[in-house]
Amino acid sequence: MRAARSSKALPSLRRGDTWKQGRFKELLDAADRTIRRRGAAASMDDVATEAGVSRVVLYRYFGDKGGLSQALAERYTRRLMTSLRKALASSEDPRTRVEATIDAYVRFIEKNKMAYDFLMRRAIHEGPAAQATVAGFMRSVAEEIDRVLEAELARLGFDPAPAGSWARALVGMVHLSTDWWLEQDDIPRSRFVQELLALLSRGLFAGGSSPRD
Repeated sequence: MRAARSSKALPSLRRGDTWKQGRFKELLDAADRTIRRRGAAASMDDVATEAGVSRVVLYRYFGDKGGLSQALAERYTRRLMTSLRKALASSEDPRTRVEATIDAYVRFIEKNKMAYDFLMRRAIHEGPAAQATVAGFMRSVAEEIDRVLEAELARLGFDPAPAGSWARALVGMVHLSTDWWLEQDDIPRSRFVQELLALLSRGLFAGGSSPRD
């Protein structure tokens, strides 16, 4: 009898876990929608209103505002990494691959500007969890590019040793440049990407020349 009762309880537990996961996603979707509208001004009250729940429910699922920020950061970093990996594998030509990867990063940030504003200008200052998620993402991107650069340099017959430092320099440059570009109103994304590509493909002192050729 005991075994029978135990076996009946297991499906109920799994159903409960599935329900909790679904509820978590619903609340995170509501937070996502709120932040896409309000950016860094979004509050827990705004998210609760969008989700049709009380703040108590949000705290039950996310712990606090920092936990919500971390969950959103993890969602966006997963999506962005998917885009970057696709871009890195898009061509055998090194220059085309670099261009596609820069454009994928900039395009993603442009498309999710309000969420980026929330995570980088507010959430990252509210707790170590969100900070660690963003920092971990930057390291993951650098490691991904490191592997690609190392293989590419070796394939072309060059010393692959600089791949590590170059990858991290690339990530830092593109990240900070994109953060600045978001505040500009007169630079189209295509031109911005070509400006970065010119610097990367022709060197610092050639970077100021026209990126058309």
